Amino acid sequence: MVIRDLVDEIRDFAASHPEGWTHEEWREFIQGLSEAGHDVQDPDRIGLELEKERLAQTLRGMEIRGLGPRRIESITNRFGSLWAARNASSDELADVPRLPRSLAARLTEELRSL
Repeated sequence: MVIRDLVDEIRDFAASHPEGWTHEEWREFIQGLSEAGHDVQDPDRIGLELEKERLAQTLRGMEIRGLGPRRIESITNRFGSLWAARNASSDELADVPRLPRSLAARLTEELRSL
């Protein structure tokens, strides 16, 4: 399976479900991918990429000064899901390379207010 072949579908699904999705919606998404001819033999991997995309979209939507594409990518790669990032301490966020402690503290505050 090549996840990059699913980037648009993953991005669109995450964008249309900013508050998350139910198990049934997830199953329908996988079924739709299968019907479109995509390889869905590893739905867990697709799910992980979907969670990362939801986190990235959430971070972009915050429009926090200093939180650009590279930092968003680093946070997304480190935490992998909105849930994990929301439950991280500011110290854990500050451990992300090139993420200043002050920005990590603000981000922790913003994520917990969601």
